[in-house]
Amino acid sequence: MRFLYTTMLLLYALASHAQDGTLKVATYNVDGLPQQLLNLPINAEGPGVEGTLQIGERLEASGWDIIGLNEDFNYHDQLTSTMTSYNFQTFKGRVTASLGIIVGILAKTYRCEADGLELATRNGITVENERIMAWKPEAVHGYLDNANDSLTKKGFRYFTVTLPDNHVIDVIILHADASSTWDAIDDLLAREAAMEQLYDFIVGEING
Repeated sequence: MRFLYTTMLLLYALASHAQDGTLKVATYNVDGLPQQLLNLPINAEGPGVEGTLQIGERLEASGWDIIGLNEDFNYHDQLTSTMTSYNFQTFKGRVTASLGIIVGILAKTYRCEADGLELATRNGITVENERIMAWKPEAVHGYLDNANDSLTKKGFRYFTVTLPDNHVIDVIILHADASSTWDAIDDLLAREAAMEQLYDFIVGEING
């Protein structure tokens, strides 16, 4: 079953007196869950190694200045190896399995460290002040159901980005609660809580 996973790229706080110009931004879901774990099918329809290499090649040729990447997970190395014109930020890890992890999942105590987020910026763009923020508990819903949101440490990341013309912008990428059941009230409430947390972060911690 396919689920909807959400990545959002927010750009704001352009420097005053900004000059005319073009900034190309995009978001892209790599769908990088492993195709198998412990010989069990996990993401058989995913791009795998070869597909991820092709994704990287197309992103490399895209001309986009800033890309909010989502869920490169187990194919991060293949993706970045082909995007030689880009710089990347903190990689939070792959999705793996072991007997201990399986026990933790069944007990609903295990959470993968990966947040499913990555920022790619063209060479010549400077990225600083990365902050990795997890959603508060009420901003995600579902563990072994409702798109399995709590299996990973979903949240958002903040960056200060300096463009080649020295204008500075704030960039936020996020990985929101997901579900294929859009009328599920718990998922809707979780996404609402996430937006409230993001609003509080922007107003309180960035703008002061």
